[in-house]
Amino acid sequence: MDVKGTISGDDVVLNTTGLTMSGSIDGTNTVDINSTGALVDMSGKVSGGNISIDGLGVNTGIVDATGIVNVNAGTGAANLNGKVSGTDITVTGEGVNANEIAGSGNVQVDGKNSAVNLNGTVSGKDIAVAGTGVNASTITGTGTVNVNAGTGLANLNGKVSGTDITVGGTGVNLKDTITGTGAVDINSENGLVDIDAAVSGTDVYIDGLGPVSYTHLRAHETSQD
Repeated sequence: MDVKGTISGDDVVLNTTGLTMSGSIDGTNTVDINSTGALVDMSGKVSGGNISIDGLGVNTGIVDATGIVNVNAGTGAANLNGKVSGTDITVTGEGVNANEIAGSGNVQVDGKNSAVNLNGTVSGKDIAVAGTGVNASTITGTGTVNVNAGTGLANLNGKVSGTDITVGGTGVNLKDTITGTGAVDINSENGLVDIDAAVSGTDVYIDGLGPVSYTHLRAHETSQD
């Protein structure tokens, strides 16, 4: 299916095998795109209430929802080239590449067995990011923040804030401030921990197999193993 114009309605449902879209989709209530076993390649804007996009690989432009956003790329990669906004936002794929993700509710990003690359700000309530390797810029959670890089590196290049914050991976690199109003737990079981900026929380726990390199930590209690 090739969409070059505008599709609009209360509920917009597209069931297809492969979708190329340079036009726009506007669904007042819901937008449901299901591409069975084939790529969804969209450079145009998708807006609506609740938005669901499923395919064997998903490329998006701007996704603007007043409700829930669910992007499922299956065994393909999820490439979010424009801003994705909504209440609760879930993105799953064999690798995730995203710019800005703005959720007023919870945000979940799962790269499965491949890396997650977050090049812009990710904001939401509770934020969970998982993949085999995580590269992230700014992460702003009003609730908990959990970054799990699995057997890959966790490279956090921007500020991370939230209540309780957990960061894990085979090696953890923190280039900017980590600010938790609750506990902060940094766990690198098989690699080094490199901290270049302030880490603060009610309690700060740092576990690394090798030496821990840090600028300074601030907490009521600080543990370093």
